[in-house]
Amino acid sequence: MAMPALAPPTIEYSPDTGYWAYDGAGTLTINPVVVIDAGMGSVSDALILDGATITLPASYTVGGAGTAGPYTLIPIGSGLITIQGSGGLYWSGTIVTVGDLTPLMPNSTVAVAWSYPTWDVTNGGVTAAGLALGSNALNVIAANPL
Repeated sequence: MAMPALAPPTIEYSPDTGYWAYDGAGTLTINPVVVIDAGMGSVSDALILDGATITLPASYTVGGAGTAGPYTLIPIGSGLITIQGSGGLYWSGTIVTVGDLTPLMPNSTVAVAWSYPTWDVTNGGVTAAGLALGSNALNVIAANPL
């Protein structure tokens, strides 16, 4: 029986390009614009050369199970996620599920590291501008929209 090879992530981005703030009352705010670092494992993908960014919702309602987590993250507002660059809008989709965020290395009530939140996205699609860009990452997403 053959084992499939692991493919590189389609789009990689820098989690350290912004800030986050928690108000202590259930609202998490982040820098919504995230820099794309690689497409299909390559820094020469057209998304990188174009300077494209991912825009996420800026604020989330936080819920969860006490100080140990996992915590739930629900976008406040539309839940729209986009990929944009100098050529315009390349992809957009909408968050439709509750995301989860788990402390990976808890240190008392503060975590040293966290999991990345995950959500299901619907109505996602590569635009005509995205297809015209010639990005290997966007071409893979267009061929496998689910």
